[in-house]
Amino acid sequence: MEVRPIKRDSREDETYAAFYSALEEHFSEATSKVSESKNLFSLGVYDDLFKFIEKAQKDPLSLISVKIDHEVEAIHKMLSGMVNSFLKKHSESIKCSTRINHFNNALYYYIVLKDGANKRPFLKFLFDYESKPISSKFPIVFDFVSEEVFQELANDYDAVKDARVPGSSDSQ
Repeated sequence: MEVRPIKRDSREDETYAAFYSALEEHFSEATSKVSESKNLFSLGVYDDLFKFIEKAQKDPLSLISVKIDHEVEAIHKMLSGMVNSFLKKHSESIKCSTRINHFNNALYYYIVLKDGANKRPFLKFLFDYESKPISSKFPIVFDFVSEEVFQELANDYDAVKDARVPGSSDSQ
């Protein structure tokens, strides 16, 4: 454990808080699922988690892929929380935004900025993120589009149809 002097930087605090929240949610969900499965097992009911454990005992190597998929999803949740916190902080500049389903591990956001809004904070966020090694494996993309293009995309992507407005939560 390390003790550091307290310094107050609200942006940094929000980032740490977003990571803590994502971790809490991830581990809380996992703990609940394990407890429920354990209770079902004691009653002789074999759910998906039991089947997973059974498979792990029989063929542990086949579970590497499953483990990787779960870890990738957890990373996506943490990164989404970080981006959502950032977007919420800058909601006064955003008309609407949404994240489409990720592909190739990229988190892809469409953003419609309000008239006269400055892109600089968004580009700085991306620049800072891209300076980190994780960005090569899990890219974050901001695509600034007009309202017209956003609406056209709504016809092509289901995710865009559920466009998130600034300040709302993103469940993806």
